Amino acid sequence: MENMGVAVGIVIDNNAEGIDGIVMSDDGTGSGIRIPSMLISQADGKLLFDFLDNADQEQLQQIAIMAEFKMTHTDQNLV
Repeated sequence: MENMGVAVGIVIDNNAEGIDGIVMSDDGTGSGIRIPSMLISQADGKLLFDFLDNADQEQLQQIAIMAEFKMTHTDQNLV
């Protein structure tokens, strides 16, 4: 995705589950990735794909996705 010029990677969960407790992490192969990524639920991914499948060209040209990245924790040992 990064080589295609995207600013953020959107990963859609392939399981119909709550994602509030899921933390994406690097498995050791992501050292060259410099763009942020976010995980969205399967249900939200379906909404996104349904919109993209049905949008006309004008709607597609006006798409703007805004993302806010927050990481809160209470464990002071996390960095």
